Amino acid sequence: MPTLTFNIGEAFPADDDVARFVATLAMISNDANRSLDELAGLDEGEPDTGARRLMLFRQQAAMDYAASNFIPKPVPRFPAVKQFIAGRPQDAKDECAQIIDGRDPTSDRYLGDWLHDHRNGTFHYRVMDPNKAASDDEVVRGLAEAADKEGTVLIPDELGGVRFWFADQVVVAAWFPDEDDMRAKVVPLREALLALVRFTQRAFAAYTATRPDGTFTERP
Repeated sequence: MPTLTFNIGEAFPADDDVARFVATLAMISNDANRSLDELAGLDEGEPDTGARRLMLFRQQAAMDYAASNFIPKPVPRFPAVKQFIAGRPQDAKDECAQIIDGRDPTSDRYLGDWLHDHRNGTFHYRVMDPNKAASDDEVVRGLAEAADKEGTVLIPDELGGVRFWFADQVVVAAWFPDEDDMRAKVVPLREALLALVRFTQRAFAAYTATRPDGTFTERP
């Protein structure tokens, strides 16, 4: 598998708007790829597999939301980024549109309004607020929905390895009370993240072609 080597300062100058755009895409793509790989590699025989699958799904939903929020914002603000995206071939534009469409209620590729709320509960855990209505608090809702379920906690001999599996049940009850509904969300979310990965690869290849000869060295 070939490897590109380069001086980061020469290849991605900090004051180059397109360089910053592509570098940010690469960060999101890395996170998405690693999460998708980890999800595919889960061992069904492990007791923590179901909880890990839920964690990865939540992370991927947050990544997709972050990507669909990031990509369109630089376009009106930075002419070079707008021109860069406009210059991509149609398949790359389609992949870019698929990412953005995930949060567009008018699109047939809309992932749903759950994505925003889910993202807030994944990377921004809810602050307890006495003035907030109980119906607006996901943890309150989850605890109420899971009230009749048996909860479990794995307590290992060593400190730090505890697994609070009951908390995962609260997450499921709050965001995914309908298990079939959760399964239905997995495929379009995965497709959106794969579109992000493909678009980033195309964007990176297009960007490298704009840099001076000798900036990038390919090694076997």
